[in-house]
Amino acid sequence: MKIFVAVGTHPQSFDRLLKALDELNLKDEIFAQTGHSAYEPKNYSFKPLLALTEFSEHMQDADVVITHGGAGSILTAFEAGKKVIVVPRHKKFNEHTNDHQLELAHALALEGKALEAVEMKDLGKAIERARTFKPDLQASKEGMIKIIREHLMEWGREKK
Repeated sequence: MKIFVAVGTHPQSFDRLLKALDELNLKDEIFAQTGHSAYEPKNYSFKPLLALTEFSEHMQDADVVITHGGAGSILTAFEAGKKVIVVPRHKKFNEHTNDHQLELAHALALEGKALEAVEMKDLGKAIERARTFKPDLQASKEGMIKIIREHLMEWGREKK
């Protein structure tokens, strides 16, 4: 199985995900866009930032996309018809300024659109599940955007 890992271009690192994936030492072919993370993977290929064409090529070649909870990365993977594992960044680990990615990951998992690995101990199980997972991607791009937008707006109201 080919796995593409996208941590986005958010200025805070996501070393925790990259290390956890490295420690799994999977036999799958993995390529990661590591963003502003300091950790350099030992068991898979990576590049900090990718040009749009490179990003698209890796996305198209992948069977599974492991991504942070960034709406843009998630929508791009859905558009490409990929199985998605959302690994949200956590505020408590200084990976983001708040925890909206946790709630988005959970909402997409509940809808059957993606798998989630909220804790790194769940990552290996999520990858195994992805091998046979059949995501519900019947919604149009506009429908997916609506789901994500509504979730983020609801999250924003709850935080006020």
